[in-house]
This record gives sequence, C-alpha cells and structure tokens, in this order.
Amino acid sequence: MKKLINIIKITEQILFFLRDITYQEHNILLDSKDNIAVMLQCIGKDKKILIKKLLSANKNRCILEKKYNIFKPYVNKPKLKKVWENIVDQSLILKELNFKNKKLLNHRMYLNQHFLDLLNAHNKKIIYNVDGNLESQ
Repeated sequence: MKKLINIIKITEQILFFLRDITYQEHNILLDSKDNIAVMLQCIGKDKKILIKKLLSANKNRCILEKKYNIFKPYVNKPKLKKVWENIVDQSLILKELNFKNKKLLNHRMYLNQHFLDLLNAHNKKIIYNVDGNLESQ
C-alpha cells in the first residue's frame, strides 16, 4: 500500500513540475523577444522527460491498483483521495494552460506569416514586358 501512496505522490510532484514549466513556457510566449525558439526548445525537452516519467508512474500506479484492488478516486482511502484530488486539479490547470499556450503560439505564427506575406509583396519587382504590359516577379 505504501508503494501505491508513493507512486501517487510522485505523480503529483511530476504534475507540479509540469505546471511550473508550462507557466515558464507561457511567460516566454507572452514575451516579445525575437528569438524564443531556443528557450521553447529547452522547455520542450524538459516537458518530454517529465511526461515520460508521468507515463511510467501511471503504469506503475495501475499495476499497484490491481495488486491491492484499490481504484481511483480512492473514496475509502482518505490519504489517497486527497492526493488524487490534487492530481485532478493540477491536470485541469495544465489543460487550461496548455490551451492558452497553443493560442499564443498560433497567434505568433499567424503574425509571422502575415509579416512574411507583406514583406514578399513589398519586395516583388514590377517590370514591363515586350508588349508594354506590367508584370510582377
């Protein structure tokens, strides 16, 4: 039973770390610096590592639940129930924050594409062909 409690607490800690990293990502996306790619890449690597740990902890949790015949939301186990409620709360916070980050990232990509389109339109050369008609290149 202690193993199950430890795995659930580890899951909770991983989610706290993921939340902190996702907040960092959010702040970077809000920042107007030109080159955020390197910072986002580092955060992406950290998130990937934490998600692997989370998946492993979840797999171990499922095995231990079957072994002890105890399943979430752990209504009859107050210690587990409280930690599980924290896990659910953190998951909802992460879901909302990831959605906000997705919107910010899409907005940045839209603005960059719009700027590139404007730049391309401005840099097109206008010339006349042999018939005297305008051509753009």
